[in-house]
Amino acid sequence: MSRSTFILIVSVYSLLVVLYMWFVPAAALEGFGVPAPDKYHLALHQLMSMPILGLSVVGLLIRNAEPSVGLRAYLVGNATNLIGFVALSAYESAARDIPFTTLFLVDSLWRLLLGLGLVYYLVRLKPAVGVA
Repeated sequence: MSRSTFILIVSVYSLLVVLYMWFVPAAALEGFGVPAPDKYHLALHQLMSMPILGLSVVGLLIRNAEPSVGLRAYLVGNATNLIGFVALSAYESAARDIPFTTLFLVDSLWRLLLGLGLVYYLVRLKPAVGVA
């Protein structure tokens, strides 16, 4: 699969997550084990969607770019976001007894695969011409 296609998949998945967080935040939170989301949970959940939206838009805009500092920064930043989410989720589940629901598990595994895929394309990225 090409790097461009993979970034498109990452971006589309992220956009779907954002839409889920915006339009059915209570269901999203309940799927992650929050038993009765209040207005503070809902607001925070929707606010947390904005960085995901930003990374999605950057991915859509940069996916066909030649090797560059910007492409490298996107790959590093979004891989950190995705893999960091999984690491923090595992910690929270183990240390704070946060429920590890089926949705939580599937989403975490999917994010891990996407993050590792971005690392794969980062490692394969040729140095940009004229860039240190």
